[in-house]
Amino acid sequence: MSLKKHIVLYAADIHGSVSLYEAIFDKAAQENVNSLVIGGDILPKSPAGNMIELQREFLKTQFIPMFKKFKEENPSTNIFVMMGNDDFKINLPYLEEGEQKEYFRLLDMKVHKLNSQFNICGYSHVSPLPFLMKDWQKH
Repeated sequence: MSLKKHIVLYAADIHGSVSLYEAIFDKAAQENVNSLVIGGDILPKSPAGNMIELQREFLKTQFIPMFKKFKEENPSTNIFVMMGNDDFKINLPYLEEGEQKEYFRLLDMKVHKLNSQFNICGYSHVSPLPFLMKDWQKH
């Protein structure tokens, strides 16, 4: 049996850096990856202001449009995304809208077919940490 090559590009802890997202998308296109996985802490954080609203606006005005554009330009690339412990769960519906539009697939607590031989799944939850945000904490 011959194994077919499947290239995966994985990134995490981007924290809303548009320049990092652009670099990841450029590399994924350049290397003609089969799957792009963004594994948590995807949204910006700031010590000042309303973080929930900051992340919500980023999702609506930056994140979703970037992923839409990349998917339109690279329709055969599988894209998987999940939130991390620095991402507010209350904003998950905006990601679910992006998933419904098929810009990417959400990983947390879901199993997706990566290729004919392998599946991929994600787990956004973390052990108890001393940080203030507890959205993704599980004992």
